[in-house]
Amino acid sequence: MIKSVDHVVNILNCFTPEKAELGISELTSQLKMNKSTIHHIVKSLCEQKVLVQTPSKKYRLGSKILDWGRSVSPLSKLLQVASPFMESLVKTTGETVHLAVLEGPEVYYLAKLRPPRAIRIETKIGGRMPAYCTGLGKAQLAFQPERHLRQIAVGHLTPMTPNTIVDAVRFYEEMQSIRRQGYAVDNEEYEVGLYCIAAPIRDARDQVIAALSIAGPEVRIRAEAEHSLSRLVKKVALQISEKISTVV
Repeated sequence: MIKSVDHVVNILNCFTPEKAELGISELTSQLKMNKSTIHHIVKSLCEQKVLVQTPSKKYRLGSKILDWGRSVSPLSKLLQVASPFMESLVKTTGETVHLAVLEGPEVYYLAKLRPPRAIRIETKIGGRMPAYCTGLGKAQLAFQPERHLRQIAVGHLTPMTPNTIVDAVRFYEEMQSIRRQGYAVDNEEYEVGLYCIAAPIRDARDQVIAALSIAGPEVRIRAEAEHSLSRLVKKVALQISEKISTVV
């Protein structure tokens, strides 16, 4: 079953703005899959309006994709509201600013803004990283139900650096600390030399829906983490939360 789902996702990922229409042979060549298997999956996707056949006997993404896109519209709203605040935060701090949402055990990066002098940080829009060892992830994990934290603590605490928290007891203590102080810190837990301060963003129901962060060199950010930068990130995350609550 899982393999079938993987096949479906792989087929859909083949369709891009540059390759909006693809035939069975092209999909077969690109994915190195059995031709009859691809044909069977494509036929099913067409029945569900996920794909449609064109006059040239090729296939393109169908109207069902638009329906799914409308379901993602809250993310578009979040990005629209947060963008000017992120731009202001970059100018104020001179550091890289991220916006991300929690998806299971990972964070999904919605936006990244860099100042001219920023160091290279291995993140990208649309990319994913483990939640348990990133500031953006921890700022959201701390407010998740107990069962979700338990799943993370049991199956996902893999060391990425010497600073990664891999002990379940320490992990729970960290979550409690984040809830109390209202922000999370990634102290070189995902990448040596990188320090991150993140704060949660909430919707009109006071539910945590995303997180905002400042990231940069440990030697430059850590000294200000417990003082001005942590307060600033919390302030801007709160401003975004308040704005989201008023935007229809």
